[in-house]
Amino acid sequence: PKTWSRSNDRRIATLHPKIRALAAYFINTAYKEGYKLIVTSALRTIADQARIRRPRLQNPNGPIGGPLKPGMPATAIPGRSTHNYGLALDVSEVASPATGGVPGKMDCSNGYPRNRWHEIGKIGLKCGFQSWGGTYSRWDPVHFHLTFGKSTRDLKKAFDKGDVFKNNGNVYVNI
Repeated sequence: PKTWSRSNDRRIATLHPKIRALAAYFINTAYKEGYKLIVTSALRTIADQARIRRPRLQNPNGPIGGPLKPGMPATAIPGRSTHNYGLALDVSEVASPATGGVPGKMDCSNGYPRNRWHEIGKIGLKCGFQSWGGTYSRWDPVHFHLTFGKSTRDLKKAFDKGDVFKNNGNVYVNI
């Protein structure tokens, strides 16, 4: 699947093969509706997830499942993120006149219009993602995922049992 950006295409290529076309469709649909989105994160290994989470913990030397510092972006425990299975992507909107010249930022602290996240969220859900992080108790509007009815616990169990396949040099859970 192709989008307006080779960078997006490279990140989408890391996603589980079952959602690559959906991700490209979302990016292209948003673009047609005036939202120039870049994929900022797609597949993350469990090691990548730990590397991202560790500095955000209240006690960075404590257990990886410990509480996050107040105000830190939502970051799942390694193995409990849909990113770990290639079933999620994070996006950001590039700065444009429509955004007041500021890029999409999760917490909107740079003046990015919060209502634009709600519109982007609607587009993602309408395109077929089952979940958008703008509806979570811990605001995470950059996040979209589709798990085909599987919980992250189910996905981790299948991964740990070796119910996986390789594609593009990455390992994915059979769904």
